[in-house]
Amino acid sequence: MGQAISSCCTCEQPSKAPVHCFTCADDAKINRTKVDRTAGEVVFKEKIHKNSEGKHKKCLIKGEILKDSNKSFAENLRKSLNISEQNIYDFYKIGKVVGIGEYGTVREGWSLAEDSLKVAIKILDLKEIQKTFKSICCEVSSLKQANHKNIIKLHQVFMDDKKVYLVLEYVDGVDLSDFIVDGYKLREKEVKYILQQMTSTIEYLHSIHICHRDIKLDNIMVNTDTFDIKLIDFGFSTNFSELDHLNCKCGTPYYVAPEVLKGSYGKECDMWSIGIMTYYMLTGEPPFHSDSDSKLFDSIIKDEVMYPTKVWYNISSEARDFIEKLLIKDCKKRMTAEESLEHEWLYEGDKSSSTRSDTKCESS
Repeated sequence: MGQAISSCCTCEQPSKAPVHCFTCADDAKINRTKVDRTAGEVVFKEKIHKNSEGKHKKCLIKGEILKDSNKSFAENLRKSLNISEQNIYDFYKIGKVVGIGEYGTVREGWSLAEDSLKVAIKILDLKEIQKTFKSICCEVSSLKQANHKNIIKLHQVFMDDKKVYLVLEYVDGVDLSDFIVDGYKLREKEVKYILQQMTSTIEYLHSIHICHRDIKLDNIMVNTDTFDIKLIDFGFSTNFSELDHLNCKCGTPYYVAPEVLKGSYGKECDMWSIGIMTYYMLTGEPPFHSDSDSKLFDSIIKDEVMYPTKVWYNISSEARDFIEKLLIKDCKKRMTAEESLEHEWLYEGDKSSSTRSDTKCESS
């Protein structure tokens, strides 16, 4: 995959800088030139170099977003999320890193008021999240609105001049994707129990007009002893109206519904993703796959789901029927969360034993 190419803000020579370049990169030998930062101003610095025609040319190099811009963004974020000006260190002790994401880290923490309350503190860099402002707002808004035993709880939000701190419920366990990739073969009754919880969670979210839009194994934390789950990561979530269509093409390629790819959809897209993850949990592989996103998306829109005998011979017909009623391309005919809970496969589902003998997938 090649890196996206933009152009210099003044001379329009090609540059690999995603927003504003610090150099004119028409000549690979030109050294990168950093720009001085001055509070309250956008800084430009003059540079003389040879352009592609070999002529000397002056170019103004535009600087990074400066302090006043950062300050304005922080103020807007604070207002949008109704974040108090209290200091997180007055309420929580912050410990070691337990996770690393694209825009920050997750650390373990403890409440200073309740010693026994362990939390996960998601720490986001203000400078890095400016381009994902809407995503952060969606995540916080949805988590503040939601109150369900299978949804991770947001306790508090703090902010200082450099960071945003989301204080979340600490969840023991691993995400379902890692659990399967590590070689653990889920038994059908364990898959049923996980899905009973997931469909109940989605039914609840849809009842309060929240569409998650990124249901996938990676966003479900599971306790490997009890198989209790928590749904996490609401960065793509949005409020919806039954009368209006959503049109933002978002989600994760393998799990995205065909109507999302077409740019007009509703809450039904979450149920398609439930169907994909059910197929994945039962077989260890997704129903649609390709060596490129464009081919994958074309397959999701046009191809039917295959159930090869060598994979499905020991999986119940009820499980297959459950998937078939979710992976219907016409979203209006797709099974809803409420209907899924009443499906014969889930309705008779029993919770797996809290003590299991782990079985790993045999290598072929």
